[in-house]
Amino acid sequence: MMGKVGKDSGVHVIRCFESHLNVEDKGTMKVLYNIVGTKPGVDLWGSLPCDPWSQWQTLNIHQYGQAFADELEARRQKSRLLISLSRFFASWLALLRDREGV
Repeated sequence: MMGKVGKDSGVHVIRCFESHLNVEDKGTMKVLYNIVGTKPGVDLWGSLPCDPWSQWQTLNIHQYGQAFADELEARRQKSRLLISLSRFFASWLALLRDREGV
């Protein structure tokens, strides 16, 4: 939705998702740093998958057992990494804006 609204408003939108500009990839992060560094006033908006943290997962663990629990923990670890990357990038963007006076 944010991408469509931005585009309809004439705002340049770059969407990152797992199969395109995956933020887990160092090359993608370099591209994003370059964009942020050369576009004063840029905004960052993120949305992370919520399914690893859904309350339904408790039922799924009970229903599908340890193999499911192990796979879920791997997905949660990946989610934690995405959160860390997002926080780092947002902090960097905030520092950059402070320097620019934006």
